[in-house]
Amino acid sequence: MKFAIKTRHGDITGDVVNPGGWFGKAWLIGYPLGNFSFHVIVEADHEQDAIDVLADSDKYGHAINLDEKDVDPDDENVNRAGNDWHPVDLENVTMQKAIGAIYLSPLLPGGGLSPAAFTKYIDDMSPDEYNRLLNTI
Repeated sequence: MKFAIKTRHGDITGDVVNPGGWFGKAWLIGYPLGNFSFHVIVEADHEQDAIDVLADSDKYGHAINLDEKDVDPDDENVNRAGNDWHPVDLENVTMQKAIGAIYLSPLLPGGGLSPAAFTKYIDDMSPDEYNRLLNTI
């Protein structure tokens, strides 16, 4: 699922890692990939939970995950995240509440809903309906 958000730095679009994953409490996470920044929204209760979800994501975790063999096991300053507490690189990661974000889909009312409204919208959906909605974009 895609999102759009207006920030003081301009309009940002990207993917939602876990739409409906935490009752509409959404975080905008940015990280550099080459010469540009890549942005995702992660639903989570707080910042560390959002990093954990991102680190565990099969599709997006590669951007911050480090290989255990590349990290000194005695270095106490290594950031760790995810269910297995693996090393991650958070040096250039930015994060803020995703205030004003809209989840986009032609199947949603008006073509898009806020994260909180999306959570309410999917409450009564069957798993098949939910998966169809997520796979429309």
